[in-house]
Parts: sequence; C-alpha cells; structure tokens
Amino acid sequence: MSQLDNQFNPMERSLSFPTRILVVDDEETALMVIPEALADGLEDLGWSNLTIETAESGEAALEKANSENLDLLVADVIMP
Repeated sequence: MSQLDNQFNPMERSLSFPTRILVVDDEETALMVIPEALADGLEDLGWSNLTIETAESGEAALEKANSENLDLLVADVIMP
C-alpha cells in the first residue's frame, strides 16, 4: 500500500480521531483496572488520542455523559 493510500484510509483516520470512553463501576478496583486495560489494549491495536474517564455511580455517569459526547460507555450492570 502506498503512503497516499494510507492518507485516505478511513480506519487509519478513525484510530487517531479523539475518542472518549466512560467506565462506570461502584468498585474502586474495577475503576483502576478497567481503564488501564482498555487503554493498553486499544493502544496496542493502534488507537491514539484516547480519553478514558471513570464514574462511581449511575448519577455521576449521567452528569459526565450529559456534559460531552461519549464514544463508548463501559458499565457494571449490578450497582446499588
């Protein structure tokens, strides 16, 4: 593939596009491990320009989600 082809490759462009991820969990350990694992895995796949935030509750997640657009939400399905 030529350098010109890479310039117009939509996948290459999307990997560098700003990406905002929100991780929601009520367990402190999960809020430390999940964002780090996501960042490491996505960066290994070529993603860059990642912003990974955390929230400790559904209410906090809604506040953060309403303030800016999210690209991905990772949530614990069993929270108080």
